[in-house]
Amino acid sequence: MAFTRRSRVFVALGLLASTAAACGPATEGPASGPGTSARHTAHPVIDLTFSGDIKGHVSKASDVLPFKTGAHYDYASPDYSTQCVFPTDDGAWTANIGFRLNKVAWEIAIAAPDFGLPKAGRDPAVWETNASGSNGVPHAVSIDIGSSKGPNGESPADGDEFTYYTPQDHDGGDGTVTINPSLTSGTLDIWLTPAEPENVEFHITGRWSCGRDSSPP
Repeated sequence: MAFTRRSRVFVALGLLASTAAACGPATEGPASGPGTSARHTAHPVIDLTFSGDIKGHVSKASDVLPFKTGAHYDYASPDYSTQCVFPTDDGAWTANIGFRLNKVAWEIAIAAPDFGLPKAGRDPAVWETNASGSNGVPHAVSIDIGSSKGPNGESPADGDEFTYYTPQDHDGGDGTVTINPSLTSGTLDIWLTPAEPENVEFHITGRWSCGRDSSPP
């Protein structure tokens, strides 16, 4: 079966997250909607390569939205969209990257587990189902990866989406994610597997971006 959107398991990454309100976003610019910056709408540059049991290359993000600033804890970008989310004092930073691979919609969401912004940097990926940290890595951020169809083209039984997580034998650090100082781009190098079928494993490497690589709004 596929996990529903609300019951997704998370891949946690050893990146420190800030909870101080002082680390919140700067004053937002002219808005194209409530809390949405009209700046930074240039098409983000992504360059992701899939290998293993799922193969392909992605160089274009889909459904690119302006930066969201002043986001509260309950804000969620639309499914399969691309958007950088900068929080208010009760929200958390999220980088959403939507794209299509082999005619299937995919999304990657890299998120801080607590209020505020993450620290820029590079850390190993560790398997965890919550944001409390794992394998001695505290204050982890999570990466949530899903697709509209399964590895064999099957639709989710519940009509939601397929979710992917790190395989058991890749928990030892065979995955890294970087977040650049702009907090709008970085790199990804990680092995993943779906909940079912269990014998499918694939590798994603390359550059991710949720918006133009520049200073946060």
